[in-house]
Amino acid sequence: MKDSANGEGTVRLRFLAKMALAAAIAWATLPDKAFAEGHEFEVSASELDSPVDPAEGSEALVTRLKQLAVRHYLSRALGEARFAAVETTITAEFAERYILDYKLSRPPGGRPPQLSGHLDAELLRRWARVTETRSGERSVKPVFVYSSAVPGLTAAPRETVTRAREDAIPGALYALLSGHLQGKFNVRLTLADGPASLTHPPRTQTDMRSLQEFGASRDANAAVWMNLVPCKPCGGARLDSYFFNLSSGRAALIKRENIPIEGGETIGIERAKKLVKEAVKEFTAGFDDVISQGTATSGSLKLIIEAVDSYRGYKRVDTALGRLDFASQAVLKRVEPGLLEFEILTSIPPAEMQDKLALANFPGFSLKPVRIDSTTVVMRYSR
Repeated sequence: MKDSANGEGTVRLRFLAKMALAAAIAWATLPDKAFAEGHEFEVSASELDSPVDPAEGSEALVTRLKQLAVRHYLSRALGEARFAAVETTITAEFAERYILDYKLSRPPGGRPPQLSGHLDAELLRRWARVTETRSGERSVKPVFVYSSAVPGLTAAPRETVTRAREDAIPGALYALLSGHLQGKFNVRLTLADGPASLTHPPRTQTDMRSLQEFGASRDANAAVWMNLVPCKPCGGARLDSYFFNLSSGRAALIKRENIPIEGGETIGIERAKKLVKEAVKEFTAGFDDVISQGTATSGSLKLIIEAVDSYRGYKRVDTALGRLDFASQAVLKRVEPGLLEFEILTSIPPAEMQDKLALANFPGFSLKPVRIDSTTVVMRYSR
């Protein structure tokens, strides 16, 4: 068994060495276009809703074609039903913000003018997620939980409702967080007593399962947990703020901020708001990113890609997965000779993921279905 393990390790080292060598060669030989930022587009004036007026200037035509390019991208990314809900938002001014570069060409023979270039697909996807969250199309249903281990200010998660109504610190936290989520995203932060089985935020898988079960009982798919802990070097206490995605069972956001208070001192609501203001500001900024990145409620899938035989192939796959419209995140977890394993955060089930990957028009390669189960999608790389 020992020899077998050593042999496998040698094979892995050889493969990684080959990948490193190929990386240097690939970096030097790949065309500039391979490193261009943004999503490539090309649209024709023949696709415009109204025909081109011969008297129409180039600037006006370019504006209309930019708008068309953004509309086409969002239509494909969101699908017809979701795109219809935001279609009226795609004005010329809106489209201008997402075009990175462009070139207007007039083909010979009197054919319609064409516009080609790159648009910022990542920013468009972020905008779409935020817009859908505000409209309720992308459902984020968080529950608020509070706990404290600071002497004189102790609070158990199961006492959250009472503490938020009677104590200044949790009351200020709930008021400020609830106001931000409701005002910016139209998301209601539910106030509820936390799970009786927990005295602190989840640290183990068992803890997380308890929180997930608690969330399910409250029809919540996320949890905002504020945990106050003693910290003398911090000035008295530290506020650990968590946003838990209960669909994937992970902390999508963790922030820590010092709070200069001493246990047992009397704190009014206005002073409490001032004390937690910076902590709330940092947390809500992170929360805004979680919403726009799509990691608030996405579940986790394992994607295994077989028969990837070169570093160039790995780079193609890694770049393409980072631009998927139906996944919020793709993280490389394992590399073996001829095999790549990614963790994919997505809101779609494995069967739909497999279908979308098989139908996707990836540059320079395709992915063929191999097998799936409830948590894993296996595809085969092909050039």
